[in-house]
Amino acid sequence: MANRFVFNHTRTASTSDHWAVAVRVSSTCSRQGASKWIARSAGLLAWALLASTAADAAPAMVKVLPDGKRTLLTTQTLKAGDELQAEFLGPQNRVRCCMALKIKGSLPAPDNVTDQLEGKPVLAYELPPLDRSKGMPFLGAAWVGPGDRPPRERMPVVCTSREGAHLLLLDRGRPAAHLYMNFGYAVLPSCDHRLLARFD
Repeated sequence: MANRFVFNHTRTASTSDHWAVAVRVSSTCSRQGASKWIARSAGLLAWALLASTAADAAPAMVKVLPDGKRTLLTTQTLKAGDELQAEFLGPQNRVRCCMALKIKGSLPAPDNVTDQLEGKPVLAYELPPLDRSKGMPFLGAAWVGPGDRPPRERMPVVCTSREGAHLLLLDRGRPAAHLYMNFGYAVLPSCDHRLLARFD
């Protein structure tokens, strides 16, 4: 629970392109030459697929209210049916990673959440609700975009400062994402001040 928190009060938009490669080898080519060409083409294809996935994927914040309503907050433009992986509360209210969810639709943009790193508009999306009996206020990290479940080390950190929550992500030691949700009232800080300072 060091990097996540639970309230005690009342990880793209479009599916990545499918790639196809037709390999035609002339009968005059040697088998060795053809093999090298195929291997080189396969390497380029793998790189292109990786680049496409990286460009579409993005971190996000998931918010759960006491009534079970779940909302995704991100700078990515998404549509109904888009998939994501999100943290959730497991037994004994321990944060777990991750649950596969799908976007239900768009919601009005929040007025208390900002992109502190690039100044992009933060958008809100409706997620399938939890059973009302299981609802508990919660903020966690999510990852939107194609691909399998992201490794734990790639998930953003969600923590609190004095009056709000931060979603923080480092990529190779550099700030890659920083969303801030202003609560409008004082809360107990949980962010590592050294980590937060790297985003100033």
